[in-house]
Amino acid sequence: MRFEWWVLAWNEPTIDFYNSLGVDFLDEWGVCQLSGEPLRELAAQIPAALDQTSAL
Repeated sequence: MRFEWWVLAWNEPTIDFYNSLGVDFLDEWGVCQLSGEPLRELAAQIPAALDQTSAL
């Protein structure tokens, strides 16, 4: 069983508390966000990608 959550890197008091609990921090993971025009451009590519998939 596992419980996961995120904490902001600048939130030192909370990080200290989590460390006191024995939490494992996964430093190799980062948060990614895509929004605005780049997200709209990616979404516009979905119909073409689906057409290619159905051709397989």
